[in-house]
Amino acid sequence: MLSLEMLANRRSQVYYSPKLICLNVTVIAAQDLIGTEIARPLAPTIVKIQMGSQIRRTRPGQPQGSANQAWNEDLLFVASESSKDPLVVTVEEKVAAGRDEPIGRIICPVASPYVTRSKGAKLVPSKWFRLSRSRRTMSMPFASKIHLRMSLETAYHVPEESKHYSSDLQPAAEKLRRSAIGVLEVGILGAHALGDNKHPYCVAKYGDKWMRTRTLLGTVAQQWNEPYTWDVFDPNTVVTIAVLNNNHLFGHGDGSAMDQRIGKVRIWLATLQSDRVYTHYYPLMALSPRGLKKTGELHLATRFTCTAWANMLAQYWGPPLPTMHYTNPISELQLDYLRVQAMVIVARGWAGRIRRCLGRRWSTCST
Repeated sequence: MLSLEMLANRRSQVYYSPKLICLNVTVIAAQDLIGTEIARPLAPTIVKIQMGSQIRRTRPGQPQGSANQAWNEDLLFVASESSKDPLVVTVEEKVAAGRDEPIGRIICPVASPYVTRSKGAKLVPSKWFRLSRSRRTMSMPFASKIHLRMSLETAYHVPEESKHYSSDLQPAAEKLRRSAIGVLEVGILGAHALGDNKHPYCVAKYGDKWMRTRTLLGTVAQQWNEPYTWDVFDPNTVVTIAVLNNNHLFGHGDGSAMDQRIGKVRIWLATLQSDRVYTHYYPLMALSPRGLKKTGELHLATRFTCTAWANMLAQYWGPPLPTMHYTNPISELQLDYLRVQAMVIVARGWAGRIRRCLGRRWSTCST
């Protein structure tokens, strides 16, 4: 007998990834810094910025030992429109190896008028912020300030997937997004030869829209027959369908168990002819310590319907990423950092949705 929590975990669901925006914080300078001990010169100072679980640090300011320091460093973060995490900026003094003492701090909401939304290459105005005092400097005369420039760079695309298998290349700003060129239809029909996995379900992702099928309960004929649709904005993108085994049903209804990954299928939209239905058994591939392994087959029916031929042809002539990635490029090292942080935010969104579903009646979790 399945409980309401188990039923909530096996129903089909639709989930949208939160809108991700690149937050650029430029640490320019600081004035009238006072160390934690007046009796000794000011030690090398750094600026630590934290937003949620994301933490970045600058190099030591110049000139060292001076009360007026300069950094001129850009630090990038991934901000989510659904997140309410503030930006915590702390000026720290490196008094010893592995020991940093805070000498001032500000807490700034990631919202207007503190953080400006930028849609182009034009620099937003910088601002001076008064640093609050730490416990060690509470009794000292204190009038320190820090000079920051903070902007939400909505003209960039924040990657959450590998650049080789991306399903979305659009910028965060709605006005800069391309119009749709067609519709992708995917019918998840069934699976074959999944081995000992008794409770499989599928998760399909394209763009910011995730689809999850219902979980099959120990049936021999593993069939879903569930259709899903997505709007397509770029033909040079990939739809991913993964098959997992539900480990929450019998034993770990509290959500502590990890679902077992069986395998996944990727389909490149540029290989699909318009208005043609493709029905195939696709091999499910999974990476194991011994190499790539086939773990079964997934029966899919796919069709891409082009609704704007002129816009689709224009996609092949233009660059894949938004213009800002070429006029003001972000380094590969910073892009990799943004990608990891974006994946963490999306994964936490999934986990939060599962916890909410497990805490409510199963009928309210379906969409």
